[in-house]
Amino acid sequence: MIILKFIRGMCKKSQLKRNYSYTKNKLLNDLLYTMPKESNVTLKHIKYKEGKTELPLPGEIYLQVLGNGSTGCPKSLFLFSDFNRYLFNCGEGTQRLATEHRVKLSRLEHLFFTHRSWENIGGLPGMILTIKDIGVPKVVIHGPPGVQKLFVMTKGFMVTHNIEIEKRNYLDEPFVDNMMTVKYVPLFGATRSTTESASSDEEVPVEDYYAHLKKKTSQGDRGETTREQSGKRQRIEPELEPDRDIAVAFICKPHDRRGQLDFAKCVDYKVPPGPLLGELKNGKDVTLKDGSLVRSRDVTAPDQPGRVFIVIECPTEDFLESLLESPGFAPYQSAGEAEKDRAAVIIHMTSAKVFRHPLYQEWMKRFDSSTEHLVLNDSNTDVCSTRIFRLQAQLNLLHSDVFPLLPQQQQQLADSKNTERVLLTTNGNSNTKSSPVSAVTDVEKSCVNQNILSNSTEGAVVSSLDVNDVRIIQGKAMLKYHLRPLHGIDSSACLTIDNEKYITEATASEEVKEKLSQLKTILSTKVSDQNVQLMDEDLSVSSKELECEQLHLANSVLTSDSSYPDIVFLGTGSCVPNKVRNVSSILLHLSPDNCLLLDCGEGTYGQLCRFYGSEVNDVLRKLSAIFVSHLHADHHLGLVQLLKKRRQVNCGKELHPVYVVSPHQLLYFLRPYSRKVEPIMDDFVQIPNRNLLKDSEQRTDSCEALLAHLGLSQFETVEVRHCPHAFGCVITHNEGWKIVYSGDTRPCDALVRAGTDCDILIHEATMEDDLVIEADKKAHSTTSQALEVGRQMQAKFVILNHFSQRYAKVPLFSKEFTSNVGVSFDNMRVRPKDLPVLALFPDVLRSMFADHYEEMEEKRSRRKIRKEYEQEIKVKHRKKN
Repeated sequence: MIILKFIRGMCKKSQLKRNYSYTKNKLLNDLLYTMPKESNVTLKHIKYKEGKTELPLPGEIYLQVLGNGSTGCPKSLFLFSDFNRYLFNCGEGTQRLATEHRVKLSRLEHLFFTHRSWENIGGLPGMILTIKDIGVPKVVIHGPPGVQKLFVMTKGFMVTHNIEIEKRNYLDEPFVDNMMTVKYVPLFGATRSTTESASSDEEVPVEDYYAHLKKKTSQGDRGETTREQSGKRQRIEPELEPDRDIAVAFICKPHDRRGQLDFAKCVDYKVPPGPLLGELKNGKDVTLKDGSLVRSRDVTAPDQPGRVFIVIECPTEDFLESLLESPGFAPYQSAGEAEKDRAAVIIHMTSAKVFRHPLYQEWMKRFDSSTEHLVLNDSNTDVCSTRIFRLQAQLNLLHSDVFPLLPQQQQQLADSKNTERVLLTTNGNSNTKSSPVSAVTDVEKSCVNQNILSNSTEGAVVSSLDVNDVRIIQGKAMLKYHLRPLHGIDSSACLTIDNEKYITEATASEEVKEKLSQLKTILSTKVSDQNVQLMDEDLSVSSKELECEQLHLANSVLTSDSSYPDIVFLGTGSCVPNKVRNVSSILLHLSPDNCLLLDCGEGTYGQLCRFYGSEVNDVLRKLSAIFVSHLHADHHLGLVQLLKKRRQVNCGKELHPVYVVSPHQLLYFLRPYSRKVEPIMDDFVQIPNRNLLKDSEQRTDSCEALLAHLGLSQFETVEVRHCPHAFGCVITHNEGWKIVYSGDTRPCDALVRAGTDCDILIHEATMEDDLVIEADKKAHSTTSQALEVGRQMQAKFVILNHFSQRYAKVPLFSKEFTSNVGVSFDNMRVRPKDLPVLALFPDVLRSMFADHYEEMEEKRSRRKIRKEYEQEIKVKHRKKN
């Protein structure tokens, strides 16, 4: 950090000019810049393990809730020790939460799954790709049969060559490592249908959709592999499928830790310094030179027993009979023989409906009254992330319609106002004093969730379990449960939304306050007023330019009175989700009764829940079509969850299957998943992207039905320059407005021709301009390239999207950001009337996130200096040779 600050200081003093001196250490500099970089570096903790025959017992062990199972959040639990990380269930969004909360995934080597539903495994592909890139050489998957098949189904878009994946299931012996012993307890549900249980030897074509990153394609705009490359096929190995659905509970017992050696007692027993002390500490009795026997138990403190914890999910009521009859839990219940084996805590990942069932609660009562019950399911309401809400509160200062406060933020503000009213009423007496509250008592009370047992879910069985019968703990993100050396709950790291704090952070600078004030003046003044004072020269767009832009939009069919299109950006980042930008997804409202989703990356359903709150079910019912641009994982891994949730909100009414406009090859994943994991094929109608090409001869009745259902006059797909089977799309509504979505692509002439004179172009701008070579290698566009496409297309407005995660908050702006250019953010809503104001934001954003922006500029300057210096070295080497 000191060196980094020094370099930054030097850059500022030199006004970002290259005035470094390399004269003193020329040979060293040349060596450093030409030295080959080390590849496949082994992680430090892996090296440590490789050098040890046996790892010591960990001194600290604790559980921590990452996702509490609330609506739109995964139910995921981390187990931490000195040497290892273990993850229980990995639903969509788990990786994103781990990034935000700084969980070191480099130590994650064991993943446990209670059931093979998508709610538990939806985040697994992304997680495996991430830890593979970090350098983790091997992971072990524990759980029911079928989980490992996910890696076969996703082979085309999930490259796992450099990581070993080992599978353990419930029939294996208990798992034992240096920290704990894990016993598998199977729970059996309903009998599986013949179609599901039948083994399959279906051949699935495997195509490398990341080939463009390894070798630049020479196939022009299509970017496709050759017939020989795409013709490779891989067989799904037959596996014996059980005829019943299976869930697995995990009974985990950390190893007992030996008591500490009491040196005073060793002196009393005349034990000499040396190796005998080590033997006594390790539990061995020793004989002294005088023949006297010293027993280990006489000179050591009592052992610290490992506290048992159980992770369980009862997926449906069909599993309850098996749960009650299973003998595997008996030793850890009240009737267990050994008191030290009684469960300290049970983590319930069972749904709220099943949790409230009398049979499930009867099973819970079998455990000792000291056993605590940590609940991670849909009865929880607390947030699992704060970064999303922080950014939204800050962006809301720019424009409350474009960046509306999310429902949970609105609820927090309402609760705060109600609390203020109560305080004003009850604190009329100025002599009233507040008394301190015991921290432990407060923690315990705050974690007991009355909603867990309430009959708030429609159709749920009335609860027969009283809060006094068991110790129930509400699952909150970042809640810790200590197992060693401490024992019990720690809620000090639990999350809360604090809008006031977020706003204070954003407006700490007087410059930001001034520019926000100027922005409000512009927005609150009628455009027709010719006496409006223009903003200062630093601002991107003046009110006069804003007036021109409004006229420009009016001439292009869209006017400020138009209600549609109504665009909600759900995911605006590329490749992997980060704290504030999720992966690709855009919801396009076409009319009051219809909406279309453009790409569906992992966590899309969670983003919908955060943006729409209690109205999310209405949105799912209106969702008529999903466009998947290509088969990279960050563009479609949210599809399964969305299909399932849409089916669940049916409410007994007939719901038309959603149209999925995607590469045909997506079925190579969805079909085996539907057959082997859970049925989803009846929830959608697929239309191959190729069928919607302009001159396609394969247009079917489904294509015409799609247009009629969405109220469109045109839905045209365009092959773009990215990877095999990559498409953009052009959508023209019956009312005349036209939107173009590029998907992922290099600048593409075919897209320009198809989208000419469009009203809105949503184009990817993954990288900044000086990374044009890297962008080309990865088949992406820079910001200037995207804007040039807009100019060639004569687009009325351009919204840049799909930013590299290096631009987490804002991208680097340039003079090319004119009055018809906007930048997308997650949870941003844009209607026709909002388009002109988007161009007013860049300068305020640059000031609001000044630290982040300056850091990006400094990185750009250092890259430039480095390239210049490397070029100098190359020239010198050529001259020498």
